[in-house]
Amino acid sequence: MMNNELQIPAENQLSVEDMALRIAQEAPNLKDLNKEQLEQIAKIVITQRLTDELNKKVNIADIDYRMEKELFLMMSSRTGSEYTQMSYRKSLGKLERYAKRNNFNILLMNYAQADDFINSLVGSPNTKRLTVAGISSFYTYMERRNSSIENPIRGTKARPSAKFTHASLYQKNLVLYIN
Repeated sequence: MMNNELQIPAENQLSVEDMALRIAQEAPNLKDLNKEQLEQIAKIVITQRLTDELNKKVNIADIDYRMEKELFLMMSSRTGSEYTQMSYRKSLGKLERYAKRNNFNILLMNYAQADDFINSLVGSPNTKRLTVAGISSFYTYMERRNSSIENPIRGTKARPSAKFTHASLYQKNLVLYIN
């Protein structure tokens, strides 16, 4: 098309599939647009981004985080282990402090924020893995209860490795030798 406008016939003449095909085949590329058209598209993109951000906030607005957290903690151990509940509570506390320091809502945590949180953890690899497992368990619980929540921990490459290294083996042997 020369005039960069999609010609749409009168209402009800095209099926949804036909319209999708026409858009795919006839829509202009960004490089084909003039300055005014590009500015118009830019405004639409900004509006879409703001709409997406607002939709996310609306989707979590009626979730009572404190109540969900307490329900999760109560149900967190099938065996009734107080240690599991304490570990999960401690993990969520770390996440809450991190989210407050970094000014984001836990229910809206994205993948980058999750990786940054994991990378900020201090302690042994086992302690870090325990914290990450607790947080991931909470988000999995939240996914099942609220379709708008996704587990940002799932699939992370920031999770500490469970592999023993020569350095960690050396440190353990050194401690045993000293004692």
